[in-house]
Amino acid sequence: RPKSKVTIKPAQHVFRGDTVTLRCDINGEGVTSWSYNWYKEGPTWFVSNRQEHTFSSVTESDAGKYSCYGSKGSRWSQMSDAVTLTVSDPRAVLSVSSQKWLTEGDPVTLICEVYSFSTGWTFSWFTLTVSP
Repeated sequence: RPKSKVTIKPAQHVFRGDTVTLRCDINGEGVTSWSYNWYKEGPTWFVSNRQEHTFSSVTESDAGKYSCYGSKGSRWSQMSDAVTLTVSDPRAVLSVSSQKWLTEGDPVTLICEVYSFSTGWTFSWFTLTVSP
């Protein structure tokens, strides 16, 4: 029996809100008329005749280990190895593009980035005042 394989795009570790696509390929078969069956570790089955399953806005509840297999008439592929989808909250990372030592009045550029495959982020800036 041919072996099935799950791939996850854009990556196995994504952030909440990203779009994620799971794809089931059956070794040596190319694009065929297989029916694809998706399994998430636990009591959940995804039954679909689609080769790909897309989460348009992934959440933490979508995280887990996914496997698939195909069926076509009386033929069945082997179950794929499980592939883990990890979903976490995006985290903003602040960096300073300047020399290590600054004195009052020196110019400085602050860069705030979110490492995510999604776009359209809005950033808010604020300062903390420390009393002497």
